[in-house]
Amino acid sequence: MSAASLFGLPASQAERNAAIEKTRSTFPDHFPSYEAAKRFLNLIIISPSNKWAFMSVGKVASSSILHMLFKSEYGVDLTVSIKPDRDINPDAAVHMLADNQVFSRALLQGISATDLISGGGPQERIVMLRDPMQRAVSAFRYFCLSDDRQSYWFVPDRLRINAALGFDWKMHPNTVEGFRLFLIYISREIERVGVDLVNGHWRPQYDVIKPEVYRPTIVGRMNDMNTFVQKFSDRTGLDLVPMPHANNQLNDGRNALEIDEESINLVNCIYKRDFDLWDSC
Repeated sequence: MSAASLFGLPASQAERNAAIEKTRSTFPDHFPSYEAAKRFLNLIIISPSNKWAFMSVGKVASSSILHMLFKSEYGVDLTVSIKPDRDINPDAAVHMLADNQVFSRALLQGISATDLISGGGPQERIVMLRDPMQRAVSAFRYFCLSDDRQSYWFVPDRLRINAALGFDWKMHPNTVEGFRLFLIYISREIERVGVDLVNGHWRPQYDVIKPEVYRPTIVGRMNDMNTFVQKFSDRTGLDLVPMPHANNQLNDGRNALEIDEESINLVNCIYKRDFDLWDSC
């Protein structure tokens, strides 16, 4: 028997706009634009039981966590199979739950950041963190995989890195030089369009989560999933069963990327606040 019912229809566009504007006005230092606040609210996945909200961060076990949350919420495994036209994630179905009334998003329900952290918001606000260097390498592998599969995934960024930095898609994928160019590209994109508009698969975790706004109550670490699972179960009363990491680019037999000093310096610079966040949790 299911542990929760499905969501009703999403909030109206007017209600969503109001949630975005309320988020901006309450936290003006964190949201320089309407689009930044919209993206933030769209990444917050919520449950119909209102027991949890989950900040979905790219390349930080989001596919695995969503599978676990689905089973904890509904008492069954997610067994839907799809082959999407654009997404190269083999677990694409799990990321469609929030757009089809199984889970939902703060944005779709017209929930502002203020509402989220109020007394009527979700019981727990959860997030998973990943070692910043591992995440950067995984993001690069994923970036390269999209071109190898001739997918539409990441096409705008693939075109821009080719033009701006001479990234050669015949020569640079999965190489030390390619990784260095990828990091330079991320740094330049942050300067060009602002960090909130950089692709979420390699946007700094700190700038996705905005911990002063989201204020997580349960913080997990990818290298210690069991502790996260136990804490979640203790706090919510829902059983959470660990599962292998899905869509893992560091588990494909090609993870021996020799990283040079320049790349290390770039990662330390781009993801400085991520390292601080990782060390503090």
